[in-house]
Amino acid sequence: MLLVNQSGIVLAHEDHAKVIRFENNGHPKLATLADFGVPVLAQLAPIVKEMDTENPHDTILTVNHERWHISISPLKLEGTNPLFLVSAIPDHELMATAYSLIHKLLIAMAFAIFLAVPITAIMAIVFSAFAGTRPLAVLLSRDGRL
Repeated sequence: MLLVNQSGIVLAHEDHAKVIRFENNGHPKLATLADFGVPVLAQLAPIVKEMDTENPHDTILTVNHERWHISISPLKLEGTNPLFLVSAIPDHELMATAYSLIHKLLIAMAFAIFLAVPITAIMAIVFSAFAGTRPLAVLLSRDGRL
């Protein structure tokens, strides 16, 4: 997640060391989306420059055979140039919790089915010994004639 201006200059990021760059002469400068070091952000630079300052923009980009979910939201502050909150999340991270839940669900279902068959067989054997089930056992033991 980044805070950028309309020129694509990064103003804030959780790792402030990535935001401030030093030129060859030692003068500090702010990083841009193009040189931030994340390939998907480099592709966002032209989108941010042409971005509407009123409406958010959501898209999906594929970079290096990986899908990224992108959200660019305008941040409205009085008296400032347009600022944008940019979030870029790879598909595998976005869906990681869902994939984990599906995996756990499949394991639980397999375990339940694995236990259901023997428990049902044992219950059938136990209940067949009761007097109330005797007529059914007699019916099943005959040769098919009633």
